[in-house]
Amino acid sequence: MITLVTQAEEFLQARGAWDIPPVLTEDEQPINDARILATLRQTISKVAGRALIMRNYRDPLTLDFISRGDIDVVSQQGPATPDHVIRTKSLPLLGRDVAAYVRSYISYFNEHAPHAQEAKTMLDPAPRIVLDRLLGMLCLGSTAKEAAIVADIYHHTIEVILRATALGGYKALPPKDLFDMEYWDLEQAKLRKGGQPPIFTGEVALVTGAATGIGKACVDSLLKRGAAVIALDINPSVTTLYQRPDYFGQRCDVTDLDQIRAALEMGVQRFGGLDMLVLNAGIFPGGCRIEALGPAPVQRPTPPPKRRSTNSLVSPPLNGAPTTSASTRSTPTPSSTLPSGPRRCCKPAPNTTA
Repeated sequence: MITLVTQAEEFLQARGAWDIPPVLTEDEQPINDARILATLRQTISKVAGRALIMRNYRDPLTLDFISRGDIDVVSQQGPATPDHVIRTKSLPLLGRDVAAYVRSYISYFNEHAPHAQEAKTMLDPAPRIVLDRLLGMLCLGSTAKEAAIVADIYHHTIEVILRATALGGYKALPPKDLFDMEYWDLEQAKLRKGGQPPIFTGEVALVTGAATGIGKACVDSLLKRGAAVIALDINPSVTTLYQRPDYFGQRCDVTDLDQIRAALEMGVQRFGGLDMLVLNAGIFPGGCRIEALGPAPVQRPTPPPKRRSTNSLVSPPLNGAPTTSASTRSTPTPSSTLPSGPRRCCKPAPNTTA
């Protein structure tokens, strides 16, 4: 096998089809817009009928491929290997017209399903790969791991397409054969063998104060329940808590709006958007929706005042509150949940710190 692969590489090199020259210009650099990415992910997830993770790739090879003048031809031939179709669909979406892609997929199904030996039920028509000149390549999957697999497959496909095109032309299997592979029961069984997915599969949660204590416990719980997690903390250890595709840790001071914006941009590029917020760091005034908060209330919690007597078992009063002993202190108000559109948003009780 190694000998055959070496011979193939030498064949491509001899015909100038191995090296892939860059074609991207400075005027074609991708844009950074978290809102566009999040909106696109929401649209595709609705088509899929469930939440999907969407990863954004902007490596030079991918951007060069997307910027080709013949991208509408070379990208619409089909996968390099037939069984890739069960993860990538037969074709990527060019641009952001999800509705047009759905119509095309339904036509593809209606054309080939009647010729199958047994009745077929159409899979969701949502794209798994999006190629956009301004956004780069977007890869989608039910989990961050699945999205990463889709990306690995298509990165390889890009190289195959480019080298085959340089050699004389790229051609995939006919749509009928790809349909038979996509709807082959044994192939579909590969995707179903995992059983019932965890409750938060495909959703993205952001947790602040995530490096230790309650925040870290929230991260652990969300990961166990299938969510992808964007973890923020001023403690740099947050970046190395986990080495797994569904975790993204970023050092961030939540009192710095620029750092928050930058962290959100990177998090959305990694997972495509936000579905849940766990705001575990900061001070929250009572009687106010989170989206109505300005930058002023977002401040670093101040340390408690020093004890007046080292022999006292009673904590000094905070914020003018009456002094109470540890044994008679009232039970803290439980955390409340504030709905914010379609998002879950949890915050500590009013006028408390976390």
